[in-house]
Amino acid sequence: MENTKDALFDLIEEMGTCMLVTHDGKIIRSRPMHPIVERATGQVRFLTSGDASVDTEIDIDPRCNLSFAKSGNQNYLSVSGEARTSRDVEAIKRSWNAGADLYFPDGPEKSNVVLILVDPTHAEYWDGDSNTITRAWEIMVSKLHGKTPDLGENHKITLNQVSPDQ
Repeated sequence: MENTKDALFDLIEEMGTCMLVTHDGKIIRSRPMHPIVERATGQVRFLTSGDASVDTEIDIDPRCNLSFAKSGNQNYLSVSGEARTSRDVEAIKRSWNAGADLYFPDGPEKSNVVLILVDPTHAEYWDGDSNTITRAWEIMVSKLHGKTPDLGENHKITLNQVSPDQ
């Protein structure tokens, strides 16, 4: 199971920016976020402004989704999990990085920063053929033979929910 988590975290780090999807009880919302993988706790973390609505949405419904795409090579990753927020300055400092300095130039102690902690529970990965011509050929040949085209692999994993304190 640990190798599965490591592979998932490798994909997250490789794919980079994702859409963090939350639900406020009425509306589903998405926003681009840069994930911070915390392998020791099994979490994916994000730093955001305390003025954003995402922390309120997570308080209403902690279920969330992280959607990643590398459209150039047709690779996609969907991670479902449970999120919570923290304003603990020490936890924020442990997740601080150079990118955070750009958004919060006053630093972790003086900025209005919220840490979002996501405990992944399920993940699904689609690994498509990176060559557009090959994909088009596969679709055409499959259509001629009345078959479903093979456009890549799909993998699903269920993770044990890890929810240690920061």
